[in-house]
Amino acid sequence: MIELKEVINYKNLSLHKKKRNVCAYARVSTSSDVQLLSFDTQVSTYAKQIMSNPDWNFVGVYADEGKSGTNITKRTQFNLMIEAARNGLIDLIITKSISRFSRNTLDSVKLIQELKNKNVEVFFEKENISTFDPKIELIMSVLSGMAEEESRSISENVKWGNTKRFEKGEFHVVTKGMLGYDHDEFGNLVINEQEASTVRKIYELFLEGFGATPIIRYLEDHNIPTTYGNKHWSKTAIYGILKNEKYTGNALLQKTYRPSFKSKHTVNNKGELPQFYVVDSHPAIISLAMFNKVQEIRKQKSIKYQKSHIKNMEETFGNKKSPYTGLIRCAHCGKHFNMKVNKNSNAFANRFLQCLSNSSKKSCKADTLSCDVIDQEILNQINLIINNKNEFLNTLSKALNSDERLVIAKQELKATQEKLSAIEAKLGKMTSETDGFHKAVMDQLNKNIYELKIHSAELQNKIIVDLNVDNFLVSIKSMLKNYNGLITSIDEFPYKQFFSKIVVLERNKITFVIGKRDDYENINLLKELYLPGTIQYRIRKTDYDAEHGIIFF
Repeated sequence: MIELKEVINYKNLSLHKKKRNVCAYARVSTSSDVQLLSFDTQVSTYAKQIMSNPDWNFVGVYADEGKSGTNITKRTQFNLMIEAARNGLIDLIITKSISRFSRNTLDSVKLIQELKNKNVEVFFEKENISTFDPKIELIMSVLSGMAEEESRSISENVKWGNTKRFEKGEFHVVTKGMLGYDHDEFGNLVINEQEASTVRKIYELFLEGFGATPIIRYLEDHNIPTTYGNKHWSKTAIYGILKNEKYTGNALLQKTYRPSFKSKHTVNNKGELPQFYVVDSHPAIISLAMFNKVQEIRKQKSIKYQKSHIKNMEETFGNKKSPYTGLIRCAHCGKHFNMKVNKNSNAFANRFLQCLSNSSKKSCKADTLSCDVIDQEILNQINLIINNKNEFLNTLSKALNSDERLVIAKQELKATQEKLSAIEAKLGKMTSETDGFHKAVMDQLNKNIYELKIHSAELQNKIIVDLNVDNFLVSIKSMLKNYNGLITSIDEFPYKQFFSKIVVLERNKITFVIGKRDDYENINLLKELYLPGTIQYRIRKTDYDAEHGIIFF
């Protein structure tokens, strides 16, 4: 008779146990000196804690300063960490408390469930809770809900306090963003006569029939700076001055509000909250009669140009900020291109891109670009990458790993670790010595070892978190893996996440930038392009060739 023996999976034996990739997340709520000290302490403490555990691989300390816990969209390092976890580069995340992770119950529970499905654990030190605990969802809902209620309570108290101040006619104006006023030593609004003359001139020109563009031309031709000292004005700045009732010496309070304590953006108050009008609250720059006349003219112009039966740009093309915002950069002035529309009153509307330096008048030599041409170039470049996927990924990996910053950091890390090993070996030879001299030397060696370990952790953290090549490569591979055939529309591909920037050198010459750096002013746009391509297009019976290619940066 054959005796059955228990079968043991060798992978579960401690001998073959794989070390876990462990990181930490630290966050402070404010930018005060005390909190920043706490922030630095958290980073160094977590680095030491993880590196001292022989069963853990240190994969970085991700840390955000002065970011709110109620919303994850602005927490850059947090989002980077979650992306790395999704890509399989992290097994365990350690964080101080649930409130450090998120005060938004929905965000917390959703993220924890997603990470659990990917076998990624989160451990909250203060609550001594692991997300692998079967009761975690109930516990998280209760504790995270309490943290969220704390944020709600603080927000409501602040809102209540603001309303009470407004009822008393108390308010504060940040004069840095408001032309014409300063604060005196008592905090009162006082007129800045030099700036006030600019405000009066803007009102006078508008009443004389000048629109925003001619007013901008007048101000720039006369070298009159904006409230921030810039040479170039915008229509938004002009209209902001023309509709600001504070220039009459009166103040309308609570014109905007935040719809919820989780929201970071204000909306116009259309009766949802009470408004307060404070008369003669500060010195006037223009008369109330002049202000009212300007508002009447603005209203008449609005009615004259309003055509309710015509679709606006958003209805015609979708959200105007979505296709190119923050993506297309001018090689000449460094500003971005903004999408505009002409002839949007009919079916033959034309979308075009214009350098922001040329929004009011031509001050940059960059030409306008057709959005249709840019779309063709994006489509062609993506298809070139898909057709050469394996070669592209290998070339990208070599380019990223040869980044000067990464090479220097790795060299410094290697030198630090070699120095650390040498000192540890020297210390090991002295353990049997007990006299005072050797004890003093050993104390100094231990101190040096501690400092080198901290420096080593900082360098590793820089390589893993800041330079972040491995996670970036995994993300790029993930975006490409489902594309085995050519695409027919740019909407089929996440090009805004794929390309770091699109740099415009000339109307018919653009460069696609892919990489981890953001100091685009240092990019060498004259270097040979990778996977170059050309598209043909026609304007008014004339054929043109547009060249494009890739630079890794």
